[in-house]
Amino acid sequence: MHKPNLLLCIILLTCALTMTSCSLLKSFFIPEPTGLKAYEGKWYVIAALPNRFEEGLVCSTSVYKYNEDGTLTVTNSGTDKSTGKVKSFTAKAWLPDKKSPEKFRVQIFFTMTRDFNLVYMSKDNAFAIIGSESKH
Repeated sequence: MHKPNLLLCIILLTCALTMTSCSLLKSFFIPEPTGLKAYEGKWYVIAALPNRFEEGLVCSTSVYKYNEDGTLTVTNSGTDKSTGKVKSFTAKAWLPDKKSPEKFRVQIFFTMTRDFNLVYMSKDNAFAIIGSESKH
């Protein structure tokens, strides 16, 4: 392929992706403020930033169970790809600010917490994108 044709293809592809991503952003749905109950259930981890708690795990899931006190019990598990054994850990989640139900805090150990944000959730709660701020 000639360089001018390659450059033209790159420009067209960039324009197409930009237009597509703009239309996707308009269709994003943040659910009505329903609180933590909306997270209840089993979620499959499709992609995640590396972290030491889930290092080396595949087929990861997070099970969120709503508690009567308004918190969630979060059980994360996955299969260790080197040994084939299932590893899991349990954490607690809550809303630090009831006015912002899309933001929740997870206590991993008794002194360690991490904040997460609901970025996107499908209207039927079938899938969601959860994010967190990174200092890196």
